[in-house]
Amino acid sequence: LVDAGAGGKDGARRVRDVWEQVGRPTLKALVLTHAHPDHCLGAPDIMEELGPLPVWAHPLEKERLARYVPSLSIQRPLHDGDKLQVGAMKLTVLHTPGHAEGHLCFWWERYGVLLAGSVLIITPVLILFVALQLYFIQGIVMTGIK
Repeated sequence: LVDAGAGGKDGARRVRDVWEQVGRPTLKALVLTHAHPDHCLGAPDIMEELGPLPVWAHPLEKERLARYVPSLSIQRPLHDGDKLQVGAMKLTVLHTPGHAEGHLCFWWERYGVLLAGSVLIITPVLILFVALQLYFIQGIVMTGIK
């Protein structure tokens, strides 16, 4: 599961509902793109709904995660270039500091897809804000992570 949202029982129930709709696949971890409150505060509520999950994130997010969700710690540090097998997807971890020191994105090279937490791209004619929500980043059920 990638990112936990800002918290609240309703959001956690929505994540649980999506998880059930896709057949209740085994969840291996909660992977954080970064530990800003809108991405990590929901972890306790989600784990109440889905069960405990190890947290995977960049080690530069350790202190921020401890500040916002003291009950959690990073069990698997993720670094630039790490590989994650997610079902049929082979994802490459990209360390993309800027929005947060330990911000991570996940690159699916085969299809040219980037899973990003919070990215702001500004050009003279276009502002594109990618805040992937429930059905994209927070609702992606990651199975088979190795």
